[in-house]
Amino acid sequence: MKIRLHVVRDVFPLLTALAFLAGCATGPKGGNARVEFRDPSQFSDLQLPGKTREQTAPIVLTQLQQEIESLAQGSIPAGYTVNLVFTEIDQAGYIHNPGGAFPIRITGDTTPAVVAFDYSITGPSGRGVKTGQQRLVQTPEGLQPFLDDDSLVPLVEYMMSNWIASLGWELSHSNR
Repeated sequence: MKIRLHVVRDVFPLLTALAFLAGCATGPKGGNARVEFRDPSQFSDLQLPGKTREQTAPIVLTQLQQEIESLAQGSIPAGYTVNLVFTEIDQAGYIHNPGGAFPIRITGDTTPAVVAFDYSITGPSGRGVKTGQQRLVQTPEGLQPFLDDDSLVPLVEYMMSNWIASLGWELSHSNR
């Protein structure tokens, strides 16, 4: 009985400290994202079958905006807001339209997708924390198991998911 009591007395503070540090390291999530698309008519190969580029953009970009807002809720610390202004989206392919109503998007495993955006981050106090420009480039080779089958732009969402998760980690661990 005395041995168990000593173990509990000696180990409990260590376990409590570890739990506290783990909580501090990650902190509560629930950050926000504001998304804007600058000149989406210039985004490459953004077209759904049976729709024009003008008809496609509101559908695809709305879905991407909602996904980014959801990613921020799950990755960015509470109180922070990430403001993104997309300047380029290229889905690693091109639209082949042989004159029919249904364009065909052609991609290859070695053709990189590109996402470029300006960003600014405000902290819980409302002050600016960080600003910059980012250009993400990713080839789809070997990523098929990790891409969202329901997404209209799966590779773009994959790249943004990784960037936002990395940003969330950085914000959670800054000033520590």
